[in-house]
Amino acid sequence: MVLFGLDYIPAFVTKSKATTKHYEKNGKFSVNTSENTVNPLNLGIAYSKDVSSDGSISEKIYEYATDNVGTPQLLTANIISVPIRTTIKNNGKIISQEEIKFEGNSLYPSSVVTRGINGSNEKTSMRFDSYNSNGNPIQYTVNPGSSSFFGISCNFNMGLQPVKNHC
Repeated sequence: MVLFGLDYIPAFVTKSKATTKHYEKNGKFSVNTSENTVNPLNLGIAYSKDVSSDGSISEKIYEYATDNVGTPQLLTANIISVPIRTTIKNNGKIISQEEIKFEGNSLYPSSVVTRGINGSNEKTSMRFDSYNSNGNPIQYTVNPGSSSFFGISCNFNMGLQPVKNHC
C-alpha cells in the first residue's frame, strides 16, 4: 500500500504478554502472567490467559460472527466486533459460557443464554422483549421462566435509561 508517497505494510499486534511481580512486606513476592491474542479479522481479543504464581490458569475465549457461531446475518451486515460467545475456563475446565442468541435473520439479540460447568445447566438469563425504531432495547426480562425466582422485566424511556421502579 502507498500512503503519502511511501510504501507501507499495515500491521497490528497479534499477541501481547505481561508479567507482574507483587512484592509483600515479608520479602516474598508473587509472579502473575497475562497473555492476550487478537482476532485478525476484527482486532478484538480472541483469547485471554492469566497464570498466577500458584500455577492456576484462568482463560477466556471470545467468539465473534467471523468464528462461524451461527450468526451469518451479522457477518453479512459486517457486525463483527461484538463477542457472540464467551467461554471461561479455570485450569482447563469450562466453568461458564455465555452466548448471545439471535432469532431468524434478526440483527438484534433475542436473548442471552448461560451454561455452567462443561456446558451443563443451560438457562436463558436475559430475554430482549422489544426494541425501538433505532434498535435500542426498550424492554428486557431477566431470568425469564426461572423456577427459582420470578423473571424481572425492565422498561426503558427512549432506550436510554430505566423507568423508575421497573428494574
